[in-house]
Amino acid sequence: LSIILAGGNWPQIVAIILLASLAFLIGLSLDYLMGRHGWYKLFLKLGFRNEIEKAQKRFHRHGLLAIFTTYWEINLASFTATAAGVLGYPYKQFALHSLPVLLFWNTAWAMLAYLGGPRILDFLAGQNVYAFIILAAWIIIVVVKHIFEESERR
Repeated sequence: LSIILAGGNWPQIVAIILLASLAFLIGLSLDYLMGRHGWYKLFLKLGFRNEIEKAQKRFHRHGLLAIFTTYWEINLASFTATAAGVLGYPYKQFALHSLPVLLFWNTAWAMLAYLGGPRILDFLAGQNVYAFIILAAWIIIVVVKHIFEESERR
């Protein structure tokens, strides 16, 4: 939303991207530390065992490519960061690889928001009911699929 409100003010847009990337890096560093120092067990107790295990396998198999392929969505990035900590990946390398990827994805999302500008605001204002219905249906499908997958594992 801040990108849309910035309009064509490019210095402000660049500042937003940089601050968002820095904030995400701080958050992902905390996830990394949780993985590194055993706090990931809290995630396991909260029911995220499958997500943590998938992230560990992905990071172990693909290494740094896992950072690029999961950082497009911050929740996936969180699991990847936690997995990097669990696997003992050196923090300095983790941070040095995370920052450019965060800058890339935040820039991509910012450009999408900038180009979609008024249409996104119209959608958020409720002027596009059909798109909202499609989005709601998609969310319901994802949640139901997740519930079925969890019940099959048990």
